Amino acid sequence: MHLIILTGITYIKKVSDFLNKINEIASESEVLIQAMNSNMIAGYEHVMYAIEKANKSFETNKNVAKDKGIEIMRYAAAKKQIEDAFSLGIAEGNNNILLIVLGNEKDTLKAYNALKKTITEKDLLEYTTEKKFYIMQQFKITVEEINVVGEDKIPKLVKERVALVDYIN
Repeated sequence: MHLIILTGITYIKKVSDFLNKINEIASESEVLIQAMNSNMIAGYEHVMYAIEKANKSFETNKNVAKDKGIEIMRYAAAKKQIEDAFSLGIAEGNNNILLIVLGNEKDTLKAYNALKKTITEKDLLEYTTEKKFYIMQQFKITVEEINVVGEDKIPKLVKERVALVDYIN
């Protein structure tokens, strides 16, 4: 399975229209595409771990969502319930967006080329201090935790929450 992670900025007038466009690209390219708010993504490791956990849940028939993209978002959001995972979703207005594209190499490249037309590409994958507030809220990371481990460990705290999603919440 080939993976492309695309990040950037986009203005979304209506979420349903944007999702319909993404779904159209996914169908035409025969790939999976999942959109998320990149402000709440703590880096490449975070995304890869969510994908790994979602794949394993499908392989072992322990998936909560029927759709693998939603299952990826559920793990990325570190939420047990699907509805709660949408807190990591996109919204109307300006969005810092992350798009995960999974499929064979040829098809993912086709989808990538179509998706590039929907956003202004910008590297928004890795953790930055600008994301701190959003990530602390999303993953319920406390100031006390950061005081103990240091702000540079926020991505590790997020990964810990993703690891525990099947066991707590």
